[in-house]
Amino acid sequence: MLSGETLLVVKCYLMKTFREWLEGELKKQDWKPADLAHRSGVSRASVSNVLNDMRNPGPDFCNAIARALRIPPEKVFRAAGLLPALSGSEDDIKIGELLDIVKQLNQAERQDVLDYALWRFQRKQ
Repeated sequence: MLSGETLLVVKCYLMKTFREWLEGELKKQDWKPADLAHRSGVSRASVSNVLNDMRNPGPDFCNAIARALRIPPEKVFRAAGLLPALSGSEDDIKIGELLDIVKQLNQAERQDVLDYALWRFQRKQ
């Protein structure tokens, strides 16, 4: 059995840096850093500085990146270490991500999500 300290070291080793996370997101979108700068409204220099580990991302940077990538800001803030990582089982983490997304929806969209979830739940009964 591993000690708590050993587990923490292993967990930290396995965690991606923000730069690695952002590079992965750019790859998913098939974007270059210049594309991200243009779509987010962040300067090319700021994007370059973050990608070269010369600057840590701040809240404004993270919000702009989230808008450009069309993902919940909480996800970017967690990747940047500005919010604690979601913990728990894989299902708990997915539920947390779902809640982050639902928070971004307007009232009508939230009702649609709720209606769909209730419909799916009732079908299983």
